[in-house]
Amino acid sequence: MNMRGTRRGVNDATVAVAPSRLLVHLREVALLAGLYAAYSLTRAVGTQDVGSARQRADDVLRLEGSVHLDIESQLNAAVTDLAWLAVPMDYWYALLHYVVTPAALGWLYFRQRSSYTRCRNALVISSLLGLLGYLCFPTAPPRLMGEPYLDTLARYAHMGWWTEHASAPSGLGEFTNELAAMPSLHVGWAVWVAWALYGHVRSTVGRAVLLSYPLLTTAVVVCTGNHWLLDCLVGLLVVVAGIAVASMIARGNEASEQTELLRTTNRLVPGGDAELLEDALVVRLDRVEGDVEVAADLALSEVGRQQP
Repeated sequence: MNMRGTRRGVNDATVAVAPSRLLVHLREVALLAGLYAAYSLTRAVGTQDVGSARQRADDVLRLEGSVHLDIESQLNAAVTDLAWLAVPMDYWYALLHYVVTPAALGWLYFRQRSSYTRCRNALVISSLLGLLGYLCFPTAPPRLMGEPYLDTLARYAHMGWWTEHASAPSGLGEFTNELAAMPSLHVGWAVWVAWALYGHVRSTVGRAVLLSYPLLTTAVVVCTGNHWLLDCLVGLLVVVAGIAVASMIARGNEASEQTELLRTTNRLVPGGDAELLEDALVVRLDRVEGDVEVAADLALSEVGRQQP
């Protein structure tokens, strides 16, 4: 055997695979960068009419009041003066949204590739639906409504990196969309994280942490004056819709792959199908088994002749 040629072939294959993997990585980065660009576009092309956004917020509040869910002002007032509670909530709002979601997505990409595509599609679709909501229904958050609502991030800005512009770092407030209240993607992405990771976590404690993440995020965004309770509910529904569409896409891809596999199998046996291929393999195995039995009989006969 020509080991040098074999080694050269393996090396060539490795070199060929490396650029392919790099292109896959770059494609994923480009997709996520495009999603961020789409968010930035909502700031550029979306309306900044605060008066109309406040009117929509009033509509949200009236709808909540009709079902006795208008609890934002009470929760906001109860938390704002408690620095030991409000400041951790401010950090939760300003940080985890941008850390936990990418971390979960990266873990799925590198450790659970089989479920990554479906999860990524669900995140992208739900995020696009959320961005569409920002464009079509720009809604003011409670903190922009004036009394009795208070902005906890603004009050404790000296204890964090943010300014009066929501959770944006100092100097970057102009890049945020402050009328992006409906739906709450803070809550939506938290729901996505719990859904995407739940099946991969086996411990009871781990699953409890995952399930508590969207619930605590809901409490945070409401208590800090950044979202209405209805925003959170719509954020949940947006992610459910994204998961449903991504699941349909996944099922369609699986059906296509199975069809292609069947076609490939059919081509292995001219004019036949998978059943003919199975029959051919059975016949071949029977022949091999017969040849082995004949060889064994001949060997035993030869041993018998050689014995005195």
